[in-house]
Formats: sequence, C-alpha cells, structure tokens
Amino acid sequence: MLTDKLREGATGPIAKIVFSLIIISFLIAGVGSYLIPKVDFNPVTVDGQSISNAELEQQVRLQKNVLERQLGEQSAKMLNDKAFLKSLRNDVLEKMINDTVVANHIYNSGIIVNDELVKHRIKELPEFQVDGKFNNKQYETVLARAGYTPNQFGEALRGDIAREVYLRTILDGEFALPHEINQQAAIITEQRTIQKIDVDLSSFSENVEVKDADLTAYYDKHKMDYLLPEKYKLSYIFLTASDLKGDVKYTDEDLQKFFNLHSELFTVPEKRVVAHILIGQSDEAEDKIKEIKAKVDKGEDFAALAKQYSQDPASKDDGGVLPAFSLGNMDANFEKIAFALKNIGDVSEPVNTQYGWHIIKLVKIEPAYNQKFDEVKQTVIDHYVEEQSKILFEDKLQIIENTSYENPDSLDITVAKANEGLDGKAASKAVKQETTDYISLDDESLEGVLADDTVKNKISSYAASLVKDLSLAPETDAQVVEDEFLKIVTNSDVVRLGPEALFVFHIDGYKKSHPKPLADVKQELTDAIIKERAQNASVKFVDNVIATINKGDSIETFVKEGKLKVNDEEVLTLAAAQKDPLITIQTFEMPVPKAGNIVAKNFVDYENNPYIIVLKKVENLPLTKDDGRDNFISEQVVTTNAYGDNELLINSARANAEIEYNSDPEYLKMIENQNSDY
Repeated sequence: MLTDKLREGATGPIAKIVFSLIIISFLIAGVGSYLIPKVDFNPVTVDGQSISNAELEQQVRLQKNVLERQLGEQSAKMLNDKAFLKSLRNDVLEKMINDTVVANHIYNSGIIVNDELVKHRIKELPEFQVDGKFNNKQYETVLARAGYTPNQFGEALRGDIAREVYLRTILDGEFALPHEINQQAAIITEQRTIQKIDVDLSSFSENVEVKDADLTAYYDKHKMDYLLPEKYKLSYIFLTASDLKGDVKYTDEDLQKFFNLHSELFTVPEKRVVAHILIGQSDEAEDKIKEIKAKVDKGEDFAALAKQYSQDPASKDDGGVLPAFSLGNMDANFEKIAFALKNIGDVSEPVNTQYGWHIIKLVKIEPAYNQKFDEVKQTVIDHYVEEQSKILFEDKLQIIENTSYENPDSLDITVAKANEGLDGKAASKAVKQETTDYISLDDESLEGVLADDTVKNKISSYAASLVKDLSLAPETDAQVVEDEFLKIVTNSDVVRLGPEALFVFHIDGYKKSHPKPLADVKQELTDAIIKERAQNASVKFVDNVIATINKGDSIETFVKEGKLKVNDEEVLTLAAAQKDPLITIQTFEMPVPKAGNIVAKNFVDYENNPYIIVLKKVENLPLTKDDGRDNFISEQVVTTNAYGDNELLINSARANAEIEYNSDPEYLKMIENQNSDY
C-alpha cells in the first residue's frame, strides 16, 4: 500500500528534501490548497450520532469471518458474489442502526447501569474464569483475541445489560394462555401416516452422453462452484513471554531483593477450620435452620446436631467439620461470616448462600505466617523469572514493532535485531522466524498460532486490503496477481495475542482464490451434468406418478420398470425426534387430505435427489395431561411473543429516531466503486 511504501524511505535524504519542499509550498500557497474538500463518508447519522464507514466495514469483516468459519470453502462462492456482499453490507448497516436507536431509546427511558454491575457481570462470565474463578490474565487474553479493549467491552456489556433490564420489564409479563398451549399441543401431537417413494435417478442417466463441449459450457457457467481457496506462503514471528524465560539471568542478591519486596507472595494466609450445619434451598430451609440454631443456643451438641440434620453429605458424619480454608476459597457469604467469628467455639447466626442455609461454628484458627527464603527459594526463582520475562517481552515487543516497520521487506533484520543483547546482556536465540509452504487458512490441519482465529483474520484481511489496492480486473491471470501483490506487500503490524504474546508476519507468496482447472474437475463436471439431465428427465415422470396416485390408481407399473422404490409406511409427529427431520418438515407442509383420500407431492433432498411423499392419514389424538410438554410449549409461546415484542421495540425506536442516510454524491460514488470492487 502507498503508506507502507512511504514509511520505508521516510528517514532517507530524499524524503527530507521532499518534506522540505512541501513545507515551503505550505508557506507560499497555504495549507488549504492541499486539503481535499471535506466529504462526509459516514453512511448514516442516528439522532445526530454518526455510524462511521470504518465501524461498518469492521462489522462487515466480522460477518464475513463468521461465514468463513461456519461454511469453510463453501463461503468462497457467497463472498465472491457482488450482489450477496452488497446485501450483507446493507443488512449489517440496518442492524447497527437498530442497535443504536434501541440503545438511545433505553437510555432515554432512564435505565442506568452502574460500573459495579458491569464489573460484577464481567467476573461472572465463564469465558474469563479459570478453575471457576475470575482470572484477570484470562480476561485480557480473551478480549485481545476478540479485538476488544477493556473499555470497549465494558461499554458493549453495559448496553447489553441495559437492554436486558428494559426487556425484562416487558417479558416478565409474558405468559401463554391455556388455549394457546392446547392449540400448539394439538399441532405437535398430530400423527401423519406417510409412505416415501424414492425415484431412481440412475434409470434416467443410463444413456446420457457428455461431450467436451458440454463440459466446457457447464464449467463456464458453474466454475465458481469449483474454487480453490486463497493460499499464502508466510514467514512469521510468534513470541511469548514464556519463550524468554531462558534469557532471564539472576543472582542470589536479585532473588533476595525480590523476596523482600514481594513478601506477600510468600506469606501463608490465615486459615480457619469450621463446622457447619447445612439445610439446602427450600421454602422451609430458613425456618428449619433457625430451629436448629435455637437447639445450639440451648446447649445441645453441635456435632450431634450436624450428624442428625445437616444436608452436607461430605461433612455431616464428621460433625460438620470442613477442611481448613483461607479467604477466597469458599462462598463469599459463608467465608465472610466464618472469618468474622472471633473465639473458638463461637457459632454464627443463620447465613444464606447459594447452597442453602448454614450455621457455622469456629473450630480452629491457623494464623498467617511468613515463609523463610531458603524454604521457598525455588518458588522465588519461578516468580522472579516470570516477572522478568514479562518485562523482557515488552522490550522485545518494542524492538520488533520498530524494526519490522523500518525494514518492511522481510523479517530477517527484525529477528537479528530482537536477538541482540539488551544493556550489555548476552545475545538471545528466543526470537525465531518460522516459514510455511503455501497454506489455506481454511485447512483444519493448521496447528499452533496459525490455527488462531485472530491470526487468520489478520492475515486474510491484510491480504484482502492489498488485493483491493491493486485494482486489478477479476479475470487477471493468477500469476500476474501474485507478482503485483508481492511488489507492494510489507511486514504486517504486530498483533498482540493477549498481554504476553505477539505475532507479526510477512506474506512471501500469494495465490488468489480461483476456479480449479477444467481438467482437474472433469469427472465432477461429468457427474454433475449427468445428474442434472437425469433430474430434468425425471420431472415429467414424477408428475405422471403423482397424478396417478392422486387419482387413486396403482403405480405398480412404474415400480416394475425399476424407476421407483416404495418404502414402508411410517407415522410422524412434530413432537418425536425423526431420523430425517427434512422428511418431517416436508410432510407437515402438505395439506390435509379429505376423508378417504390421499395426497402425493414431490420433494427433493439436500442434494436435489427427487422423491415423493404420499400422505395417507392425519389423526388428532385426544390430548392427555403432560406437564413436561405443556411447560415446553409455554416457554416456546413466551419466546415467540418475546421476539414480537423485540420487533415492536425496534420499530417504535426507529419511528421516534432521526435517521439520515448519507446522500452525498461523493459518498454514493465511493459505495458504488466499493460494490464493484466486491
């Protein structure tokens, strides 16, 4: 790209002359003569708030990435369809508008989500937890890989919580009426007796002859169905703080100093041993625990009461005694009360936790104490090396960022520079350049950092931006595209994969997505043509069979010809799981036949193979009491109504919002060019 090439020579003597001339020109002609007339390139303004084109394109890229992950190579055809991409862009923009107007509507309704609630929700999200607890390192890593900063994620979550609170006031009032439940129950318990008749396509393809001209014509029409994926030949640096641990040197003096400065890391915290009596969550739990507390207050033995009443199977037989624990290892309410008890033998008032109601007795206090250096020297070493490797990682990161930017044509100099000793220290071998042969990012066999979605997205989006800058015609020869691509490619920006990992790459070779050569797909084309012709030839035949069935006549003649296979009858319902859900869906799309009649209709499966479904009987059985079924239906009705409420909310918010689409001719021209580039 232009900016990437400019940076390459930005510090040279020619650059200094050029910039000097520009400065002189500014003084003579004025800065205004160099400025392009201001054009608004934001696609839409909502209540005075612009949605920028950059934000829109970012969301479009995210949707493309989702399609690529979900559909793999199948997505290539869709993403090469200009009409589809134009529609995708419009859909994404409308969703962004909806999100904005709804967020504004909710904000104006007076719902405010404070910082504490956002923090609490973040700590509850399982994606940020390790061993069931919030882990800040995990939090930063996940956010970095998702492309969020903590502030961005916090604000997005704040909006989600506000919407959730707002909608709850509406949805909590939703319920299913008895007649709605009965109506849906009747539908899902309805029994339909069918007979499936398969059509043997092979009987229609026996004499099909495919000529070379047929192959060429079919290939020209369907070549986008036979695409090879984009491929990249890469050199890259993947570095983590852990890779640098071998470069960390230390003396006993360093370790002792670290030990003294971080004494909290080597302090064994206070632990407590308590006994408890638990009554699990129920309507009577609070009253029951109060009765037991009264018995304790009257002097009855706590251990005996635990054995008799406690519902904690792990501790009741030991008199309710739990293993020693420190703060941060138990339910927050439980340990708050346990550590508030002052004297051995003290018993708490009833306390409620997520597990139920407890009373807690303090059995033993194990005081906190400081460990000695010699006892924990290896642990000190581990902590010291980990801390220093993180510091060293930040130093290396800065070197790699600067050097890869200043020397954009390869990563060779970057590796050499990053491995130079810092502050007189010995040279490192930790920073390594890896290379690949041509790879596809859709290849499921990719391993390590190349299998990371953030990395794959960065590579594909960077390559796409370069290809777009080339402005070559779609039919440009693949080798020409690669040659032109390599003329402008530079080192990528450094990608941070969490707080302690980085990735930077250079594309050494590029092969654009293109149709496989006709010779390589000749058999596939032949099979496709034969199948297409067989399907076309079978249409009239299937129509005759259906007409015969609907008249009530026998189809035995067709069966004897070997063109049909009649399967056994089966009874289908919407409530029961079926081996082929498509057959069930198609069966229940068919109209109910008149009494004594049958109905036949033709369908195709996922691969366009034709078959006939003969609907013979429809029965509505008397409804029996089924709480599980009715509860499920009730939830579905409420969910359906909720979708309707959400649509009403969106429509209402849009009706009250000022939405102004950008009609600037320059902007519209840019969009038109963008659609052409797609």
